[in-house]
Amino acid sequence: MATGTAVIYHYFEKDSVYRDNLTYFLSTAIHAQADYYIIISGECSLTLPHFDNVKYIYTENINNDFGGYATYVKNHYKESYNFYIFVNSSVRGPFTPPYLSRSWTEIFTSKLKGNVHLVGASINILPECSNFKSQYNEMFLSECNRSHVQTTSYALTREALNHLVKIDFYKSNEAYNKFDVILAYELRLSNEIFRKGWSFDSILPVYSRFNCEDSAIMFKNTTAREGDVLWRSAFFGRSLSPLEVVFVKTNRDMIDETDLASFTFTGIHDRALTANWHAAADLLQRSYIQSSKPKDLSNDEKPTARLFKIARNLKRQVTKRYVKGSKEL
Repeated sequence: MATGTAVIYHYFEKDSVYRDNLTYFLSTAIHAQADYYIIISGECSLTLPHFDNVKYIYTENINNDFGGYATYVKNHYKESYNFYIFVNSSVRGPFTPPYLSRSWTEIFTSKLKGNVHLVGASINILPECSNFKSQYNEMFLSECNRSHVQTTSYALTREALNHLVKIDFYKSNEAYNKFDVILAYELRLSNEIFRKGWSFDSILPVYSRFNCEDSAIMFKNTTAREGDVLWRSAFFGRSLSPLEVVFVKTNRDMIDETDLASFTFTGIHDRALTANWHAAADLLQRSYIQSSKPKDLSNDEKPTARLFKIARNLKRQVTKRYVKGSKEL
């Protein structure tokens, strides 16, 4: 009988930020109620800690996280879990408030019920004129649903993953470029769930209880970039907090570096691994130092506000020089 949750994490060591993302994940995400499969594409410079319920799997770097998940499905997939959570290393997390009584995995899996078989941290609603939409239609000769779960972090039911395996979703004989990976993986994932007659959902407000059959919602998010909310000020005029999205993108302009350091420090400071794993202890110290620096608030100002302040200061300087010159005369 199927029980529990499997967490499949894809890691590619793109740079030191991605390495910190893995360090943070291993320091904060592991709990006894789930089994973890860490898919490492290529090299990993970290000395990885041992957990009884964590398995490290090395594979070649092909087709980004989609290729890593394909390796898991081909060689390690078991139908013994109720839920499967997928996370890639372009995000840092999980971030949860200390008063939350349930595990971070339950934030996702608790919404997998009824006709909902896919839950993501966020949902993208593509513009009608999107190139992704038209290219998807050409690649798969079928109409692309405008709304889709973004694949930085998401959860599937056992039934959904079984269905994807049966239709050869994870089989590919070619190396895709980044654009084609988005088409063949991120967009197709939600579209296959939709074609099966199932629904998908998000953990975010407004996008929660989302009807994927109708991409027109009552309150349109006009600040999203091409439908993408994982940017700074792209979620109804504000930036998403790590505490509400659970995993935050670190490879784009979504969060201020000082804020990321602060959330990292407060999230990792009391974790056991910081005492006996050098990578975690180092991340703790670096995030504390960076978050303790005075923040340059000018970066948070709108361009018009900055221009106004510059003009005002310039006017003051000119006035001061004029007054000083008049006195000297």
